[in-house]
Amino acid sequence: MPGFQYWFSTPASTQQPYLYSAQAQGRQQSIAIGLDQVFLVPPTGTLPASGPFALVAGSSPFAYQVTANSTVWNFDLSPIRPAVRTGFDGFLQAMDAAGLKGGRLHQIRGWLAQALPQTFAESLYFRYGFDAGQRCVELSPGMRLRIDFQSHQSVDPGVSALNGFVSSGRSWIEVGQLPGSQGSQVLGFDTFLAQLQGFTVSPSTAGTGGPVDLEGAAYQMPYWRLYYPPVYPSSDGTGFAAAAQNPALIGAPSRAVLETAGSQYLSDGTISPNAVGVWFRGRTTVVPEIPVLLQTELRYVTLGTTLRGLLAGFMPLPWLAGTVRSGFMNRLNTPLTANGPHMTWTPLAPYQPVGLDSTYYQYSDTLDSFDLPLAGGDSITFPATG
Repeated sequence: MPGFQYWFSTPASTQQPYLYSAQAQGRQQSIAIGLDQVFLVPPTGTLPASGPFALVAGSSPFAYQVTANSTVWNFDLSPIRPAVRTGFDGFLQAMDAAGLKGGRLHQIRGWLAQALPQTFAESLYFRYGFDAGQRCVELSPGMRLRIDFQSHQSVDPGVSALNGFVSSGRSWIEVGQLPGSQGSQVLGFDTFLAQLQGFTVSPSTAGTGGPVDLEGAAYQMPYWRLYYPPVYPSSDGTGFAAAAQNPALIGAPSRAVLETAGSQYLSDGTISPNAVGVWFRGRTTVVPEIPVLLQTELRYVTLGTTLRGLLAGFMPLPWLAGTVRSGFMNRLNTPLTANGPHMTWTPLAPYQPVGLDSTYYQYSDTLDSFDLPLAGGDSITFPATG
């Protein structure tokens, strides 16, 4: 997308700061994302649509286009705009219900997240479904989960303040996309274990012990979401066996089932029979991590890490009323493009500058452009010499 870059919005008391991709600062770029034939059977009649989002017939070489009308450029003081969020969620569900080929919805969601103008909170919601209020996040290919385990120790047979949970180890599970047992694309936990055939793990009834318990055909689902309970048990106790008091991974065969199962877990802490649930025995935390490039080296950071948070370990960062003179952050924007009668896609090449050198702004005494949350694939470089 020649000439495009990411820009920060100018400060305004009536709206949240936001980031947008455009050819010029202040331009409200139209949103139109070209797609190939993403359906198992091309739908007839009305194509999926919800709120500002719609699927329309494409012109050669594209089979379809995803469009978003101009209302996505209307911002207010909402960190996540309710109407845009509702339309976005409804569109993903409508696309899924129309019969997509395996893995296509993760792809389409990613392209939308790259193209949409978005507040800082929306940058995590559109791409990862991160909702701090509902304590949930969606799993996506290329993400990994950090699992911190705790064991219960009893150093005195009687009542002692030393009895309780203590840290006992850390594991990482990479989330990959692979063919499922039914032929579609599913999310797999640890791509090596997930590909073993004829490998089953006997189910547990009161939480699982570790990453291997996520394997088997029962857990081969295209959609997964991580939920946290509203109240976490004290380290002084002995833990809980049910999903309601533990971080729960919920998998579902469709977007509709995922939404219903998520609502049920938030309501009463139970797992819908139409979905699958996994939680770890004891007192365990599960944290998603995403890959970024720092000084061209791969590094995983906790989802929600901001540019300020990443760089603060290297240098003191000011809140400026002026400008930042060095451009050092780039973000991917990787849609399909037309090349005559053919579609093309260039991996990793379509990096766009994030305009810290041209549109850095201080929005308040404690918020500026450096508070942009990082997204997977972001590349941050700065001179290693003077």
